[in-house]
Amino acid sequence: TVTGMSPEETQDFLQDLMSPAEYREMHTRFAIVKRLYNGMPQREVAKALGVGVATVSRGAHALDKKGGFYRVLRKFFIPA
Repeated sequence: TVTGMSPEETQDFLQDLMSPAEYREMHTRFAIVKRLYNGMPQREVAKALGVGVATVSRGAHALDKKGGFYRVLRKFFIPA
């Protein structure tokens, strides 16, 4: 969830902020980075989730940068 918001409030917030397609795609993007973070090779991630290798590569790039996305992912979504 977004800090200080209930799961329902977070869902409402994100659904208002994004198009339906973007909201659905967000789930896939998190699944990609979680699998990459846990060591699954990019081609296996692409095959398992039915997405293109380029989509998986974007997720890998976000993890490699160790920027804002990575910090939020580590703090809120992937346990240490």
